[in-house]
Amino acid sequence: MNKLSNSPIKKFKIYHVYDYYDEPILYSFLNETGALFLANFVDYDEDSTETWLYLPVSFQELKKVESGECSLRTLILSGESSFAYIEKQKDEISNFFIESTSNIDSSYLPEENVYIEYQTDQLIESNSTDNKITPDNRYAIDISFTSDKNQYEMSASLLSGVLVNLQRIMTALTLDKKAKRIYKIHNELNIVGTFAGSFGIRLLSDKVSSLLNENESEPYRKIVSLFKMTNQKEIDVEKIVKDYGWLTLKHFLSLSKNLLDLKGGKIESGIPLPGAGVERINTTFESNKVNNFMSLLSKSAVKVSRETETLQGTLTKYDFVKHQFSFTSDKDKAFNGIVKTEKSTYTIPAVGKAVLSVEITEDRLNETTQKKISLVSWTPQK
Repeated sequence: MNKLSNSPIKKFKIYHVYDYYDEPILYSFLNETGALFLANFVDYDEDSTETWLYLPVSFQELKKVESGECSLRTLILSGESSFAYIEKQKDEISNFFIESTSNIDSSYLPEENVYIEYQTDQLIESNSTDNKITPDNRYAIDISFTSDKNQYEMSASLLSGVLVNLQRIMTALTLDKKAKRIYKIHNELNIVGTFAGSFGIRLLSDKVSSLLNENESEPYRKIVSLFKMTNQKEIDVEKIVKDYGWLTLKHFLSLSKNLLDLKGGKIESGIPLPGAGVERINTTFESNKVNNFMSLLSKSAVKVSRETETLQGTLTKYDFVKHQFSFTSDKDKAFNGIVKTEKSTYTIPAVGKAVLSVEITEDRLNETTQKKISLVSWTPQK
């Protein structure tokens, strides 16, 4: 278990009590941010230390537990949250720890087939209650825009383009290809509201943070860093390509086109920390600087390679006026392209040796490849 430097649960309001012995020993509660938890008294040691387990739960999970569809042990080991808080309290002094649910000591877990007994007429049924519960420990992105026009308005088509490309960037920022599915679920964003000051959008991750896996938070750091790096006076294009890759930058190019009609804005990521804290990182950006970077990137994205091939085969078409030729090698590989030989006529079809120049132009940003084949010389077989 990892010990926390402060309490992750400062103020709370009991929601439902399921078991009572001089005080509630199994209950649900809301913390100071509106997140929902299940509290379970674990043990009272001989040295007078009380042990409690606090598990973050969703509204839907709590509803299943209260209706008897899910046991307490199953909820802890297989629920949506991948971590739990452990409190050890003695002489009114509490120490908090965080632990992965997969590593929780078996002595902290309820027995098999232990279910909450809660009367049917007391089950959570109100949708209004669900709306009041804000899931805690979710990653956040706040992005706001400024324009020369109406500051608090944004066209639907422009907004949809921004959101689609922002989501694509977050998906592309997945770090470990082997664990792509694991990290991707923390990069799926939901719109939870707008805010004033300029036209702003608040986005939260679909899943809560595990708090124990730093790789989950990396995309939220990198997207802010990307905006920051592309707004410098001197831009290191090579480093940005190395750090982010062409797929991410392809979607960033699409996003920059969405920003053409805007002056700029601000982007901020909120990263949950153990102990109910939040790390916030942000940067401002100017649309003209972003587009200047994309112009530089577009030039460096084009890669040209050339090679020369000498092949035996049959020349089936040769038009010196239109500069067109067709050639089939002895291995039945067909080539079509432009003529760059000096002689104007050949007897067709002809068997002989062709020297071909192959030029490949790869646009790594737009994911296009063009191949240009030229007949440099032709030597008929004697």
